[in-house]
Amino acid sequence: MASLVTSDADLLLLAKPQFEVGPDRVGRNGIVRSHEARRDALLAVTRSIYTSGLAIKDIMPSVITGGGGNREYVVWAKPEQPGLWDEDTARDNVQEIIRRSTNDSQDPARLAPWPSGSSGVDRRVHRATRPTRHRG
Repeated sequence: MASLVTSDADLLLLAKPQFEVGPDRVGRNGIVRSHEARRDALLAVTRSIYTSGLAIKDIMPSVITGGGGNREYVVWAKPEQPGLWDEDTARDNVQEIIRRSTNDSQDPARLAPWPSGSSGVDRRVHRATRPTRHRG
């Protein structure tokens, strides 16, 4: 994937666990209810992004749910040397994102950034993904 974009590109990818977990782990009406299934799906997506030559800069729950209430995730990636993959650390990071995304009182725009070892995450990405309130 990294070879398809310029070196200064920013990619915003939508991870949809309902298409990653397989039919045996999708509940009625296509809803992924299991935290473990969501974790496994998001971990597989992050692993695939890594092996595609992209560095993950941040992951956050989408403020818009998928059809039927499926929880989906926005991944910010760049075509950079992604560093060393550590399965245990990635699993822990994904588990924390899943845990926070299922706490309905938690503002998804205030989640901690994906710990990529880079020199910080541009927090404007979070502000840009917040829903706009229209005054009428």
